[in-house]
Amino acid sequence: MQLLRVYIQTERYGNFVYAFPGLTTSKNYTVRLHFAENWFNAPNMRKFNVDLNGQRVLGNFDVYAAAGAKSKAVVKDFNTTPNAQGQIIIAFASVVDNAMVNGIEIIETTATTSTTTLTQKPVDVYPNPAVDVVNINLNVTTQEAVTVEVINSNTVVVKKMSMTAMPNVPLTIQLGDVNSGTYYLRITELIRLT
Repeated sequence: MQLLRVYIQTERYGNFVYAFPGLTTSKNYTVRLHFAENWFNAPNMRKFNVDLNGQRVLGNFDVYAAAGAKSKAVVKDFNTTPNAQGQIIIAFASVVDNAMVNGIEIIETTATTSTTTLTQKPVDVYPNPAVDVVNINLNVTTQEAVTVEVINSNTVVVKKMSMTAMPNVPLTIQLGDVNSGTYYLRITELIRLT
């Protein structure tokens, strides 16, 4: 199984609902919500509620407080089953300022599928915004072979690199050949080397 680590710089905000259709009602799914407070510099500036199939899973959620810093990723996993129509419905409601989310994953889980991923470790990306170079601190404790993909807002991979992540050493990504714009980074662990 590949482990995925995600850092996202864009967000959807306001009051909104996502309905994910076409799911098997008898199967279990993990809903993985990705957050990063990229606007406010302090806690209590943004709070919101998240309901999953009508059940509150996050109440008065404060991304900055959960992360402890601006632009630091937070991932929340929730296990659920689809409703009778084969949908998973996620509702975001503002309490203070706007509700927001940076990314959503819907993952079918089985007895042989593990949902433990590196997304639960903090990932530091700097500078943000970046011009020619971006540094990524994966906060790994062992040496790991990883693939880094730079993905544009149209979900097209514009750059892909194989690298070795080491403890206390950030990855340095050269961006001189990437056009100006908003990009996502997807870092996939291939194998632990030690």
